[in-house]
Amino acid sequence: MTRAWMLLMSCCLFACGGEEPGECLLALSTDCEARFAPTYTNIFQQSLRASCGGPGVSCHGDAGRQAGLAFVSEQESYDLLLGNLGDRPRVIAGDPDASLLLQRLECSAPQRRMPLNSEPLPATVRCAIVQWVAAGAPR
Repeated sequence: MTRAWMLLMSCCLFACGGEEPGECLLALSTDCEARFAPTYTNIFQQSLRASCGGPGVSCHGDAGRQAGLAFVSEQESYDLLLGNLGDRPRVIAGDPDASLLLQRLECSAPQRRMPLNSEPLPATVRCAIVQWVAAGAPR
C-alpha cells in the first residue's frame, strides 16, 4: 500500500472513530480567502495557541496535551504537527486532504471535529491552514 493510502485509512479510524469516514474526509480547496497570510507563525499565534493551547482550560495547553499535541511552544507544536516529535504526523506537507489536522478541523461531526464539541474555527482561519499545508507547511 502507498503511504498516502495507509495514512488515509488510519485517519478514518482515528480521526473519525471508524464510523462514517465520509463526514471527516473532505476535498479541500486552496481557492479560498484566508483571514491572514498563511504562515506557520500566523497560524500558531492567531489560531492554534489562541483557540486550543492558551492558558486556562485547554485541551492542547501545557497541562492538557491531548493526543500528545501541545500548542504552547511554536517550535514544539510545529515539530509535533509535522511528526518530527511524537508518534505520528498530523500534517502531510503539500497534501491538505491527507493531513489529520485538516480532517479534524473540517469534520462535520461535532464530537470528532476540533475544537471538540465546539463551533468550528472560522472558514477564513481554516483556509489559511489549508493554504499553508498545500504550500508545503514551511516553518
